[in-house]
Amino acid sequence: MVQQMLAAVSGNAIEAALQAAEQERMNQGAHRRSLELGLQQARYQAGLAERRYLAVDPAQRLVASELEARWNVALERVQEAEAKCAEYDRRMETTGIPSKESLVSLAQDLPEVWKTSTDMRLKQRIVHLVLREIIADVDPVSYKVTLLLHWAGGRHSEVCWTKNPIGFQGRPDMGISAEEVIGKMAAEHRDKEIADTLNRQRGRAEPLRGWTEQRVAQTRKELNLPEFRDAGLAARTMTLEQAAKRLQVGVSTVRRLIDQGVLIARQAAGCAPWKIEPAALDSEPVRRAIGSIAPRSGRKRTSRDDRQQHIFSGLAEE
Repeated sequence: MVQQMLAAVSGNAIEAALQAAEQERMNQGAHRRSLELGLQQARYQAGLAERRYLAVDPAQRLVASELEARWNVALERVQEAEAKCAEYDRRMETTGIPSKESLVSLAQDLPEVWKTSTDMRLKQRIVHLVLREIIADVDPVSYKVTLLLHWAGGRHSEVCWTKNPIGFQGRPDMGISAEEVIGKMAAEHRDKEIADTLNRQRGRAEPLRGWTEQRVAQTRKELNLPEFRDAGLAARTMTLEQAAKRLQVGVSTVRRLIDQGVLIARQAAGCAPWKIEPAALDSEPVRRAIGSIAPRSGRKRTSRDDRQQHIFSGLAEE
């Protein structure tokens, strides 16, 4: 989107910036006038309540008490309206619209400013000034996403990409057929685990169709492979989560030990669940590796997976 923005603005950058700034000034002026009208109305109601209170016969205590209460409420509304106006004015002083000169300079130097600046708030303000509307269209068959971008100054541009089909986990194809994967995993894994593995590695017969437990079962029967029977296998091996719980570390730590060759584990196929022998957790290399974690971290180890998924906007990545 950033490249689209720079390309769209480059042709008429000054006009787009000035038009955006003028529109923003009009919007702010309309909002300020609305607040001012609200304040005027509140003051009028307060004045009316005051006159009614002063005009009442003091001998009529109940009426006078009610009118005084209404006057106090009206005065509170005046204070609230004044506070809204003051707050809006303070906010406009700190986040006001850039001057015409600064906008012209910014528009001319926008590519260099965007490249060198690390201030995300500045970049968001730039986009807010030049981007008017985004219209998204998604094709459910081809998974093609099209964004129509409307820029200040009347220019339009499109951004297109193909989103991941259902079941895609961001892993590359492992280079073997789905039948081979099912054949390798059938003896030790349930159909649901096999389906999850195929989806992770994109081992599909059709590119836009994900694997399900039922589809794996049908394919397994066609290959004359028996259905998985536990027969105590689960008790003889451990998963990543079970190993992490026993070692009192995170799942990511266990996976790192496997990648480093410290912890011996095996997979029936790429992206398949890991199988770990309980005895491997008691090996000397694993004990040393786990023992070295606590002094560095300085905090209690848990079995929680500490991996975090950060979400960055496309603008920030650019």
